Amino acid sequence: MHMCRRCNASWALVIFLLFLCSSFTLLGPYEVFASELPELTLSEVLRITKEANPTIAAASRKIDQAAARVLQAVSAKSPTLDVSLAYQETEEESNYPVYDGSTGTRTTYYAKGGFRRSWKAAMSMSYLLYSGGSVENNIKAQELAKKVAEAEFKRTAQQVENDATRAYYNLLKANDHYMVAKEALKLSQEHFRQVEAFYKHGVVPKNEVLRVQVAVSQAELDLIQAQSALDIAWLVLERVAGTEMKGKYRLVPAEGESLLKDKFSVPKDPVSMAFKMRPEIKALESARQSALRLARAAMGKKRPQILLSGEAYKLDEDFPPDAMDDWRVSVAAVWTLYDGQKAEAEAKEAVAKAEEVLYSLEDLKRGISLEVNAAIKKLEAAVKRIDVAKNQVAKAEEDYRMALRRYSAQVGTNIDVLDARVALINAKNNFSDAVYEAKIAEADLQFALGATEVEKKDS
Repeated sequence: MHMCRRCNASWALVIFLLFLCSSFTLLGPYEVFASELPELTLSEVLRITKEANPTIAAASRKIDQAAARVLQAVSAKSPTLDVSLAYQETEEESNYPVYDGSTGTRTTYYAKGGFRRSWKAAMSMSYLLYSGGSVENNIKAQELAKKVAEAEFKRTAQQVENDATRAYYNLLKANDHYMVAKEALKLSQEHFRQVEAFYKHGVVPKNEVLRVQVAVSQAELDLIQAQSALDIAWLVLERVAGTEMKGKYRLVPAEGESLLKDKFSVPKDPVSMAFKMRPEIKALESARQSALRLARAAMGKKRPQILLSGEAYKLDEDFPPDAMDDWRVSVAAVWTLYDGQKAEAEAKEAVAKAEEVLYSLEDLKRGISLEVNAAIKKLEAAVKRIDVAKNQVAKAEEDYRMALRRYSAQVGTNIDVLDARVALINAKNNFSDAVYEAKIAEADLQFALGATEVEKKDS
């Protein structure tokens, strides 16, 4: 009796393992456990990309660099404090002759002018009172340069967001193609069983069985290719996001109608809207203003520079010094009359750079206009394709149903069924392509306008 129980348990284990293996074979390990994983949505993809993409992190460091340059420029307006300790030794001790104040004649006495060996401990301070506008304009130039870095960071983030959006929709499209390929294989296998049954009863010749077997083999090859394309789409998305996603999220096959619940719309006067929103325009304008400020800063060097300095020190032959305790304060004005035209050259360079940016700005506006109009045309064409592809799917489904029924009644041919199935699969793939290309075109339009996904939802 115990042996029977063991046999039953063994058979139950074998049956369970066979069922598990068949599930892995038919669905794959990812699909068996996919229902336990969270759904991968576009908002989740964008959140992960924002946190993990190294390009965004690298662009943010440029803002930190620009902020540090602002602090460096501001430091020129602050006083500097130095502490020094020096040792000095001369060949002979310094002595100065003494003169009689009443007669003006030299006496035989000498006054000690310093130490032959000396230690000096001092604290000094210097402060720029007036720079001719050089420091102030340099600070403003660096602040504008920081705005350039911030605008470039924003555009980089938009570029990465657009890449992630495109990769996400391409992944969904590849998943749809994979599901259609699985459906095609299932339909081919069902048709093969029907043809095989007809052949066993002598209704159809052998060549029809062979032809359907070829169709089944082709469907298997298409499924393998679709699986490979899906795996590559996962890799592309992970490359953009900066982290692994496959095996951590599941894809929910979306019906085309659910993706089209939001109407595709084009804003009024999109080119003007892009001119206002595109970060590159703001970056170039800030870069031009920064260059003009650098030109003013260069010309400020031609004006007088007034410097306040002070020092408190102790001097002695021995260490620590304490024999002589003194301090001094001085105000100095320096006016560079000639520097080999260095300041003029720096100013001319900055002005030329500002003019270069101005021409670049005009070229950028023309490029933006082209990008926006091209994105609109692409979106309009994709939307038109959706309606055509949707009607194509409905007609192809009806055609396949009729061809299958006609063949079952032996009033239609096997070729009609095969051709109708191919047309149905192509129609479904065309509809999927049209839907996701429309979503990608919409994302490209938002990118051309300079709007992020968050800004688009808030608007």
